[in-house]
Amino acid sequence: MARNVDENLLRQQMCEIGRRMWQRGWIAANDGNISVRVDHRRVLVTPTGISKGFMEPRMLCLTDMHGKHIGDDSGGFTPTSELKMHLAIYAARPDVNAVVHTHAPHAVAFSIARMPLPKRIYPEVEVLLGDVPLTDYATSGTDEVPDSITPHLTEATRAILMANHGPVTFGATLESAYQRMEVLEAYCRIVTLARQIGEPVQVPET
Repeated sequence: MARNVDENLLRQQMCEIGRRMWQRGWIAANDGNISVRVDHRRVLVTPTGISKGFMEPRMLCLTDMHGKHIGDDSGGFTPTSELKMHLAIYAARPDVNAVVHTHAPHAVAFSIARMPLPKRIYPEVEVLLGDVPLTDYATSGTDEVPDSITPHLTEATRAILMANHGPVTFGATLESAYQRMEVLEAYCRIVTLARQIGEPVQVPET
């Protein structure tokens, strides 16, 4: 996979997306994580213990594809404990260059209820996201997390709900991965509102 990107620009974009996540209320305190491929050997990832709404480019950590922290650009910051999840996605999907994980409330609510997202009720979302699988429960920060999502990383998958944990979305760019998170959280909210009115009605199959 060839990549010709400006690392400084990627750092700025990651901080901007972190701010958007925080402003939307998708993360509290130090929740959530973001990563992006710099090239076929290196990944930029958000640091642990830092609010994603207040990150600075210098805080982001550079690692190799095995999770080894490389360089001394992070000023003592350490990569997110969920780095293994990000690396598992990159290993399974060469087409993916960016990963976003949040605790967006409506999507997390579906994951806590272990409730798969309904199909054929909002066609535009299915066009954008495809099927959104729901994983078995895995303890955060452990090898259980990448093990739980790897079976679902087919070529068509763009988003996953992790049981009792929340959503992860991914794409060819940081912006596409982020926008899929926007769509997923909006869909979960719409479904929740619809169910307060009545049972959602499926559209006919074509």
